[in-house]
Amino acid sequence: MPTCPNCGSYVPLGDHSCSCGTTIRSREDDYLEEQQEMKRLKHQYFLEEQKKELMQRKKENPYKYDFLNDLYHEGGNEIYLERMDEGISEIEEKFSAKFNGIYSQGSAIFFKFLVETEYYDAIIRASYDTSYAYNYVELITDIVTPYFEKLYLNQDFRNLVKKTESEINAKFRYCDIVIFGNELVIYAYFENRRFFLDVDNMVLS
Repeated sequence: MPTCPNCGSYVPLGDHSCSCGTTIRSREDDYLEEQQEMKRLKHQYFLEEQKKELMQRKKENPYKYDFLNDLYHEGGNEIYLERMDEGISEIEEKFSAKFNGIYSQGSAIFFKFLVETEYYDAIIRASYDTSYAYNYVELITDIVTPYFEKLYLNQDFRNLVKKTESEINAKFRYCDIVIFGNELVIYAYFENRRFFLDVDNMVLS
């Protein structure tokens, strides 16, 4: 049975105070206090290490794209940063495209790419869902924004359109682009038919 450190009286087990008013600490109290202090020190150490890591990250720019470096500096998940970096580079290489911007909606990040050729320009898009780090950048194949000003002003194309209009007795309407595999395919639409346009040889088929 413990004794009071103030008056020397015996204090019954389980009691936390003596009849003289002195608070009695048990070994369990000391143990809990030590555990709380250890937990506080671990948390403080974690915060200090996290701060050091963020400070170190701000000195590094491991990615080609500024927005990825900004996310990296803010402590972004390196797995999805790597996936986005790889996916963007892959699309640029496949389509000879240039990364052209980013926007987000909910957990999804959308990327725009500019494709520039002799006869047309086009914006293609891809997305990445950040709700799961192991996702991949996915090309959006059903949305392409074409710009055909250069093609429509090309004299060879204009001659081809006139010749085709005469042959099929139908007026030319417009051109459009679709993604087929790793290629951008151009179609020319007339009133009653659609043709594949080979711009390299300037023929319709």
